[in-house]
Amino acid sequence: KGFVANYAAAVERSRSIVTKLTNGVSSLLQKNQVAVIEGNATIVDRQSVLVNGDIVTANNIIIATGARPRSLPGLEIDGKLVVSHREAIVSTSLPKRPVIIGGGAIGVEFASIYNSYGSEVTIVEFESSIMPREDREITKQLSNALTRQGISILTDSRVTEVKPTGTGGSVLIDTPSGSQSLEA
Repeated sequence: KGFVANYAAAVERSRSIVTKLTNGVSSLLQKNQVAVIEGNATIVDRQSVLVNGDIVTANNIIIATGARPRSLPGLEIDGKLVVSHREAIVSTSLPKRPVIIGGGAIGVEFASIYNSYGSEVTIVEFESSIMPREDREITKQLSNALTRQGISILTDSRVTEVKPTGTGGSVLIDTPSGSQSLEA
């Protein structure tokens, strides 16, 4: 019998690796006497930062802003029907027909992973190509490769509504050829 990939096991393994790497980085920071201060910060001058109401002074300051998902108008992230990459990366259940809003690096990565496990994936991108900030020739080749793998890509399109259904959601999409509804 051939190889059978276990999506839940892969997610659990990835999370354990991330934990080990995070702990390793924390240990290295401590070992090298780097103070890590979490909170909202404002740069005061070349050697000072206002963090959580306190001025912190140092010779070297690194500001690691991280990333925060944002909801689109009318498509608020609820963590169940509409999820961000934060919920998706830890979910051990594989979506059968995900509609991925946004064809940037994160959206394309999730599309590729889900597709490789057998999901019917659609990417909806507002711009005229996926990975719109990257080299056009490369994004064209990537788009062709993803399409050959079975991923549907809708460019110059936008999701206007997501309605819950019994098994997931109905996604309304405005495309250049008119409105389209997908079950996700």
